[in-house]
Amino acid sequence: MRKVLLAIACVATVMGAANAANAAEPLAVQNSQSTTRAEVLADLEMWDRAGMNRYPSEVGYTDVKLNADYQASLSEYHRLRSGPEFQQAVQRLQTKLGNQ
Repeated sequence: MRKVLLAIACVATVMGAANAANAAEPLAVQNSQSTTRAEVLADLEMWDRAGMNRYPSEVGYTDVKLNADYQASLSEYHRLRSGPEFQQAVQRLQTKLGNQ
């Protein structure tokens, strides 16, 4: 019985770690796309503009998802990331970085 419980605990730990690692991966990595440096920096800019840099990581602090301000900032990040602001930032950064 003890071995069964230990095996269950090990599987649960591995599954939890795999899920946490997958959640922490950038969107481009999850989609198996290559990402330019300008895109990464533009994404970080949108993250900061939305105010997401004020909150701890969801991975270590799962309760942060319950915060209404966090949810508002996350919605704003998604809006910025999918809107023209992101593309404008990418173009600006590509010019600045020289298409690195």
